[in-house]
Amino acid sequence: MKCWILAALILVLFYGNPFQKYDTEKLLPIRCVQAYRQGSQIHIFSEAGEGYGSSWEEAVEDLRNKASGEVFFDTAEQAVFSDPLLAMEAAMSGDLRPAAEVFFRKEAEDPETLHAYLSQHGSKLKIADITKGRKERESNRE
Repeated sequence: MKCWILAALILVLFYGNPFQKYDTEKLLPIRCVQAYRQGSQIHIFSEAGEGYGSSWEEAVEDLRNKASGEVFFDTAEQAVFSDPLLAMEAAMSGDLRPAAEVFFRKEAEDPETLHAYLSQHGSKLKIADITKGRKERESNRE
């Protein structure tokens, strides 16, 4: 028994603590993310802040860089997009959880208000449906 404790202690000292410590005040889970195309730019808007970029990935990176903590996109319950191509780009990025409901709107709204409204009016379309459809189309082309 003492050997196992000693071995574990040596591993922790050598490799560091395997359990990351987080300042919970700096964790920023997103419940509702909105993405709109504005000309050649993509604008992402959420409770954690907003970001801009020429692609989904750039806008996500910009939002993360501007945020006051660690942003978690995979906690989003709803994803709102201005167009289907943007929804496809976001879904294929892997940033959003597969069970997130997908909505389409033309204008950005307050994330908290929109989350409450969309929670009452669910969507049958999920991120997983978009990625599944894309993968099926790609496999049919081959």
